[in-house]
Amino acid sequence: MRFVPFIGILIGCVVLLFVSPPVSALDDTSPTPADVGGNRSNPDMTFEAYQSLLDDAVAAGLPGVIMLVDAPEHGRWTGASGMRDVKGGIPMTPGDISRIGSVSKLFTAVSVMMLAEEGLIALDDPVVDYLPPEVVSEVGNAGIATIRQLLNHTSGIYNYTDNPMYTIAAVADPRRVWSMETSLRYAAGKGAYSKPGDAFHYANTNYLLLGMIVEEVTGRHPAAVITERIIEPLGLEQTFYDPDNPEPEGVAEGYMYPFRCGFFIPTTHVSLGHYTPDGAVISSAGDLCELLRALFSGDLLSPESFDEMQTWVDVPEPEHGRNGYGLGLRRWDTPFDTGMGHSGGMPGYLAEAFSFPEHDVTYILLVNGSLGRVSKIVDERLNAAAMEAIFTGEYDW
Repeated sequence: MRFVPFIGILIGCVVLLFVSPPVSALDDTSPTPADVGGNRSNPDMTFEAYQSLLDDAVAAGLPGVIMLVDAPEHGRWTGASGMRDVKGGIPMTPGDISRIGSVSKLFTAVSVMMLAEEGLIALDDPVVDYLPPEVVSEVGNAGIATIRQLLNHTSGIYNYTDNPMYTIAAVADPRRVWSMETSLRYAAGKGAYSKPGDAFHYANTNYLLLGMIVEEVTGRHPAAVITERIIEPLGLEQTFYDPDNPEPEGVAEGYMYPFRCGFFIPTTHVSLGHYTPDGAVISSAGDLCELLRALFSGDLLSPESFDEMQTWVDVPEPEHGRNGYGLGLRRWDTPFDTGMGHSGGMPGYLAEAFSFPEHDVTYILLVNGSLGRVSKIVDERLNAAAMEAIFTGEYDW
């Protein structure tokens, strides 16, 4: 779920403190999750309970949050709480847009599956069949891994965002434009985690390479392919992947809370993941819901391709129920239903986008904060409470 490793973030935060002034937003006297909210019963799954849940999460320490629930019993509800801009005092609203981090991989994977349907890509072909040897020769396993193994993170290829030098370079030059090729250099000379196909190891590098393959076979940057094949046909007017405009007007300010030190660090202009197909998409809760609805209804891919996306590999260290990964899809096993979609995280932002087919429920969550107490609230409380509220009508904060 996390786009940048903790060690890299720690190093980056030291640099950030010198390039961007902290925004006072939290201190150690802020209420902990146990101090706010309480046991709320809502057998009818009223929308008031969802709003109360978001308010509880903000009271516990989130800067701002948006949640969408699309369920047959009540239709679609979208709510927000907290601040879109802490310093500016601008409240978060349900229609605001936010960075979605690795939920972007879902867009990239769908575009790859579309090209596979057209015969431009074969999933079991090796990467080297599509990219020049000089591109892949310096990255361990890149010359022998297949496209399928890139999609499901079993290539064994090193994760370039695990390289602390990448984080340092990004925060030292926050406005730097990152190409796929430039980012890939941070995986160069690094050994592979395992042989291709042997084990799951999440690596953003896989989706850099997929983006480069998309560009190679179409002659178009993956941003253009995603826009032309997914964003525009679905009418996603609040979804953006534009390397020439990585900060569209109105995007929520991002805040990182790495320590129990009483403040957020603004990250909106730190360009980690703003340009590449592993994490560049910006979207709204409503647009992400439309994407999932289109994918699950067969409007984007053939049934055969969508079934292919659901060929799961085990995740050896599950993240809060995310214990399976397909071709660009995460599987989330909850006590109520199994969800399919993706999680996202990057400095200052967290996102969840999942459909639960058995109950025909779609769940979207956007948070303009990450790390420290913020991630703990989302991972250990908010997601679980949201599942309880959606599927049982009550939640225990």
